[in-house]
Amino acid sequence: MCDRRSRATRTRTSRVGAPGGLLIPRGSPIQGSGTADATPHAMNPTEQELRDIAKRRVEARSGFIIHATMYIVANLGFLLIWAISGAGYPWFLWPLIGWGIAIAAHALALTIGPGSAHEQHAIERELQRLHPSPHH
Repeated sequence: MCDRRSRATRTRTSRVGAPGGLLIPRGSPIQGSGTADATPHAMNPTEQELRDIAKRRVEARSGFIIHATMYIVANLGFLLIWAISGAGYPWFLWPLIGWGIAIAAHALALTIGPGSAHEQHAIERELQRLHPSPHH
C-alpha cells in the first residue's frame, strides 16, 4: 500500500536529472510554467526584491566595517594597557589572534557566503549549466 504522504509529495513535485535527482515543487520559480518562452520568476526579480537584496548586502558590509573597527580599537586599547602596565608577557596577542580569526571568518562569509554576490554568480553559472543555451 502506498504511503499517503509520499504519494502527495510525488504529485506536487517533479524530479530534475537522473533518478534520485533534486525534487522541485511543481509550478515553483525554479521549474517554471513549462512553456518555451516562460522565464522563471527567480530569474527576473521585482524592483522591491532587488532593493531588499541590495539592502541586505549593504547592511552586511556595514556590519563587517563596524566589527573590524571595534577589533582595531579594542586591540589598540589592549596594546596600550599592556605597554602602560610594564610591557611584560604579551598577553594582548591572544585576543588579537582569536578575534582576528573571527574577523577573517566574517570577511570570508561576507565575500563568498550565503547571500553574497559570489553565491549569486555561482547560482547563475549552475543554472546555465543545467539549462544550456540552444545557440552554443
